[in-house]
Amino acid sequence: MISNVPHSKDDLTPVLIFHQLKNSNSKITCFRRPNLRSIPVLKEVYGLNSILSCIIKKEKPEMIESKAKESNIKFFNIPFRKAKKNFLEKDSTIKMLVEEIRKMYENLINDTLCLLVHCAAGIRRTGIVVYCLLRMNGESKESALEILLKLREETRNGIGDYRLEYAEKYLLPFLLEEKTI
Repeated sequence: MISNVPHSKDDLTPVLIFHQLKNSNSKITCFRRPNLRSIPVLKEVYGLNSILSCIIKKEKPEMIESKAKESNIKFFNIPFRKAKKNFLEKDSTIKMLVEEIRKMYENLINDTLCLLVHCAAGIRRTGIVVYCLLRMNGESKESALEILLKLREETRNGIGDYRLEYAEKYLLPFLLEEKTI
């Protein structure tokens, strides 16, 4: 884990805690949607070299992508259309999430990434994705939740039982066993 740095008055340097993944040179953290001006600062302060956006189209992921690329930061996107229960339980959504999370995990294992995962608030969509990545990395349910708490208390406390059950029931059986949908 990286030690905390204080917040600046203009919110350009939020406090981020990173978790070193097992058997990998990559580390991961989560936060809310970053301020565009903070992206190069996060690279300088934390060595951030990749961002995974879990934001919907109307939240304009292309703005984050543009600023990331301008700062020579890899940009990944999981194309959520919505985050409501009736959308999440659709077979097409489950298939998309499994494929995208699996690809992201392969990048984490095969590369040296300092990854920031975010959605708009950094709670629900972010929580699902980070929880799944931690579970894929060999963490138990309990340890994945403890790590989420250390990374960002708001994410751990806000993810909710439904989304944790969703990850365990609909995503992890495919992510952990290499099953296809």
